[in-house]
Amino acid sequence: MNNKAMVLVLALFIILVLGVLSSSFLYKQANQSFLSNRYADSIRALWIAEGGLQAARNDNLTQSSISGAMGAGSYAVDISQIGSSSYYEVVSTGTVGGVSRTIEAVVSTRDVNATRFRYG
Repeated sequence: MNNKAMVLVLALFIILVLGVLSSSFLYKQANQSFLSNRYADSIRALWIAEGGLQAARNDNLTQSSISGAMGAGSYAVDISQIGSSSYYEVVSTGTVGGVSRTIEAVVSTRDVNATRFRYG
């Protein structure tokens, strides 16, 4: 085989390898961007779920469910009394951009005796 043909084959092979490497790099970059946006939406959804829990507490747990919007997302809260006690189970779900996060809490409506806390 002559040298010109050998150089041409080698150059085509190098171009092929560089093309594969660059396309895999671009794919990885696009995927990383998607994953970081999804993670950010997940964190926002968690904080919106926390906001829904607080909204239920501000409403004094008088309804069985509430919903609303905060920023770029929304929340839905389900409230159920535990037996006949002053305790309520609150399940809040925050949703942002197709990502949902759910938190659960047990909340009491009893008055707190502030003298039981010892400060200083």
